[in-house]
Amino acid sequence: YHKASNELYRILVEKTPYVEVVSCDEAFLDIVELVDVTDEAAIKGWVQELRTEIDSAIGCTVSAGIGPNKLVARMATRAGKPNGQYLCYSESSVLEYIKSQPLQDLPGIGRSTYHKLESKSYKLCGDLLTKTKSELSE
Repeated sequence: YHKASNELYRILVEKTPYVEVVSCDEAFLDIVELVDVTDEAAIKGWVQELRTEIDSAIGCTVSAGIGPNKLVARMATRAGKPNGQYLCYSESSVLEYIKSQPLQDLPGIGRSTYHKLESKSYKLCGDLLTKTKSELSE
């Protein structure tokens, strides 16, 4: 696993110096300078090529989430699993995607917070959009 992880990160750093390591098999890449981010087909193609290269080099499939920030990318990765990719980049697609996600899928929402929100009948991220800060902190 250590060898595969090292090879994974060698490939990533070869592609872009903007790699943020999260764990031995998870990273965020900033590809803004590498691909036209206004062209969704170009983004998908670049990510697919990277996933294929990693699979060929180390024999591990890769799931990828593509978004305008780390939160969206991380959540989109779940939609890309297993061995796929999910692009959620435009403002409208981000809003629709986030609204439809279960609260427990939000990074940082633990069991305790989730149960408090669930007790108020909040189940999806979209349920929180119309609530005021005071309503949420009650």
